[in-house]
Amino acid sequence: KQWYQRRVAITAGVLCMSPVGDSFRTRCRMFPSIVNCCTIDWFTQWPKEALLSVSNYFFHDVDIGVTDEVKNSLSVFCEVIHTSVSSMSERFFAELRRHVYTTPTSYLELINLYLSMLNAKRKQLCAARDRVHNGLKKLLETNELVAKMEVELTALGPKLKVKSEATDKLMQKLEVDQAEADAKRAVVSEEEAVAMEKKKETEAIAEDAQRDLDEALPLLYAANKALDALDKQDIAEVRVFANPPEMVMIVMEAVCILLGSKTDWASAKSLLGDTQFLNKLLNYDKDNIAEAILRKLKKYIDNPKFLPEIVEKTSKACKSLCLW
Repeated sequence: KQWYQRRVAITAGVLCMSPVGDSFRTRCRMFPSIVNCCTIDWFTQWPKEALLSVSNYFFHDVDIGVTDEVKNSLSVFCEVIHTSVSSMSERFFAELRRHVYTTPTSYLELINLYLSMLNAKRKQLCAARDRVHNGLKKLLETNELVAKMEVELTALGPKLKVKSEATDKLMQKLEVDQAEADAKRAVVSEEEAVAMEKKKETEAIAEDAQRDLDEALPLLYAANKALDALDKQDIAEVRVFANPPEMVMIVMEAVCILLGSKTDWASAKSLLGDTQFLNKLLNYDKDNIAEAILRKLKKYIDNPKFLPEIVEKTSKACKSLCLW
């Protein structure tokens, strides 16, 4: 007996198939031993009591959030749905000769579908509840913050008023300062324009002076060179005149004026006899000649005969003095 039971346990197999569709019929044609060599147990429809017991079992441990009476009603509802579908399947077969099978698996899928939909809806409602809760929490926090800011703003009201008055006074002062600055800017602009005009005049004078200097420097260098060429013999040549020619007298009068002596011939001869005469001429301060001396020299400079070329015809020594 034990050997038989072991062999049965080893060789026995269980196949579960659904009659729904063409699969069961096709397998029976392809494998006839399923019908000839197997014991077929046909599972029929569950009775109402079994359906109700199964639904009560599934709903018993599930937290639906309702009372037991509501759970019982749900169990009855599931049973009614399944039996009504079975009844309509029989009617469908009677009228159209087509099978629509409602198996216990369909019943279990119905209950699982309800539970899965219940779980999904519960998650959806919980998420919506959490969003509303968080939103209300944020609104309350915002209201508290706004109330706190209103209190702070009320407390800062007098200070803000003082600051506003100080700002208004500062703006008025700035307007006054701006007006004064504009007036000073206008004066500065006028002075700047005048200064620019003077600058232009000064530059023009400087340019004229530079041109005159450029013209005078070669003459100065020539005069100094001419003085360097003079010696005592040349001076003695001029000094020997008892009645000097006109051009010699004109040149010596100009020299006497520059050296601060009288313009007569005796004073001129005295200067010519001075051993430091040439040194005085070479070291003369040409940049600081007094205005009065310049006025006295003007008539000699304006004299058309006061030219080195003309003076040279009378005395070469006086030509050098004329250049100087």
